[in-house]
Amino acid sequence: MAVILWSEEQGELYSRVRSERKVFLSAEEHREEAESLDARLDGLLDDALVLVEVYAREAGDGKPNSILKPWALGRAIARSAVLAHEAMLGERRELLWEALAHKCWYGVRADATREPRWRDLRNTTKRGERRVNPEKSRGNDFRYEDFEIGLWLADQEWDEASSIFGGTIGNAIEIYRRPTLNSHDLREAVFQWWIKQSEKVLAVIRSPSGQMSKKRGGDFTIIAKALVQRFPARGPGSARLPQHYAPEELQAIVNQVLDAARDAHFPDTRRE
Repeated sequence: MAVILWSEEQGELYSRVRSERKVFLSAEEHREEAESLDARLDGLLDDALVLVEVYAREAGDGKPNSILKPWALGRAIARSAVLAHEAMLGERRELLWEALAHKCWYGVRADATREPRWRDLRNTTKRGERRVNPEKSRGNDFRYEDFEIGLWLADQEWDEASSIFGGTIGNAIEIYRRPTLNSHDLREAVFQWWIKQSEKVLAVIRSPSGQMSKKRGGDFTIIAKALVQRFPARGPGSARLPQHYAPEELQAIVNQVLDAARDAHFPDTRRE
């Protein structure tokens, strides 16, 4: 695998090739295929920008919720087929996430022209910037995981992906980081459960952690915990994951689990 990593020093852009393959002298040996991949990434990021603009505009206020940007990146990655590019064969895709992170941060195309809007594809937090300069980041500070979450979200259409998690990336992470809950089938079943709930119920149990009062208990974690108790990673009940059930059987299980979680935590919604 070989990718282009863009950087900037004293106002001047420069690129270097990074590869995890064995090289004779340096990774520059793979520059040709790395540059070919880099050009493909331009189109990928442009596509993600269009997706964000289109769906944010459909929302009415032109402001994307926090799931839209990761979803758009994931959908653009899938549509671009860059994971099947010759530069990626047999290699870890984290190196691709690093290349994308650099391109987003520096906003630089393969021909070294600028596209500053790419930096806006990264989410921010309530505390301010979460977009960390990759040159200064340590470990996972730049959140390469966001690209993986985006791909995971993007295997569903936008309306469903957004609805399941209340448009909040933190809620999506609650499920994503619990491996036994990662299946597409489970999310489809949760979506079918959501659409049968009242707006009052949805406002409470689909809210991000900490936003509802402790007395009311509104917290999406309730849903995640209820599901992981039914589909644990180890111990009794861990042998069968959501994807091992027929759709109708899985739907019945999800309905039972989430009805019980709703009623236990919010008894005033039992008749909703």
